[in-house]
Amino acid sequence: MNDDGSIHAESLVPMEYYGACPDVGDVVYEEMLDTPRCYSVQRRFLINIPGCPNAWAIIVRKIEVPPSLTKLVEEWKEDDAAAAAVHKEDEEEQANDLALKEFNEKLAALRAKQHASPAKRAKKAATDSGKKSPRPKPKRSPKV
Repeated sequence: MNDDGSIHAESLVPMEYYGACPDVGDVVYEEMLDTPRCYSVQRRFLINIPGCPNAWAIIVRKIEVPPSLTKLVEEWKEDDAAAAAVHKEDEEEQANDLALKEFNEKLAALRAKQHASPAKRAKKAATDSGKKSPRPKPKRSPKV
């Protein structure tokens, strides 16, 4: 709504943009191209036309950005940046934990394979290739 009372469309956005329909007296803060703008909600109308989806028309008046809101927005941005950094660290830590777990599992499997007796390894190799395992040769007593 302009100062002279005339109305013009500032934007057409889905209600999800706001999260909920702003109520009369609410202040809408927007930052477009790093330029903050504030609007005071003057009126709201539910438009219910048969055959069309219901929609809210929100009448706003542009107002000066209060210094307290500017400070709130700056703190909000800092909090969001800190939360994003913590979230990134958590994701990196989880990825490292998963990689370490997979490495330890592969290492344990490799060690188990290396510690298997030669007869068991031969039997497993023969079984894997579809052949019978070779019979172990009888031990001969040494000649004296």
